[in-house]
Amino acid sequence: MSLDENFIQAVGYGLWVGALVSLVAAMVSLAILYALLSLHVKHSAFIPLWILGFSIPLFIPYTLMALVLFLWFYPSGFIGSILPSLMGSTLALVLAYSIKTGAFLTIVGIPTLVSTKLNAWAQYRLYNGSLFGFFVHIIIPKLWTSMIIGMYVIHAYVLAAYEIPYLIGSRQNPMPAIIIHDTLNKLALDSAQKAYEMSGWLIGVMLLLAPIYFGIYRFVLKRLKP
Repeated sequence: MSLDENFIQAVGYGLWVGALVSLVAAMVSLAILYALLSLHVKHSAFIPLWILGFSIPLFIPYTLMALVLFLWFYPSGFIGSILPSLMGSTLALVLAYSIKTGAFLTIVGIPTLVSTKLNAWAQYRLYNGSLFGFFVHIIIPKLWTSMIIGMYVIHAYVLAAYEIPYLIGSRQNPMPAIIIHDTLNKLALDSAQKAYEMSGWLIGVMLLLAPIYFGIYRFVLKRLKP
């Protein structure tokens, strides 16, 4: 099968958006986890309400969130009236996905904070270590395995997602799922076969992301060790 050029471009664009979303989600979650670590250390206790608060976005279906963001990002919407070019942009997709994915990675990392013994921080501080150094060299290596798996899941999901790109994405620069959906809905006799073959290639690309993230995992872990 000769792949459609538009589909190849869509896969490349989807990989780019997925990489941005996973990176933003990781940065947001690490910033939140550092703030929660500071709270955990200073008050010698962990507040369970934070867990409930960061869990709320996970219970909102992407379809509902896409509809709300569509109304917000529309040129006459709450945000679109300030940034009229936001609708259909890469930034809109990254913002839309980062709301839930950032909360997801934060929830993934919270058990590591809960299990961290305060005497470990006390021992680290005896060597004039800072809280930030403790977070980078002790906490992040402990949660890095679950963090990198979560980033891979996010990247693969965004690459194949449909709802949010359909509502707030660009038709001139579509995501792969939009190309597959449009191909499947064509009246041509071979449209279904082409759509299924595109889906197979997309799954293959999603699987190929796994060794890439494993390489990132090993590369970063070596440099986090004190």
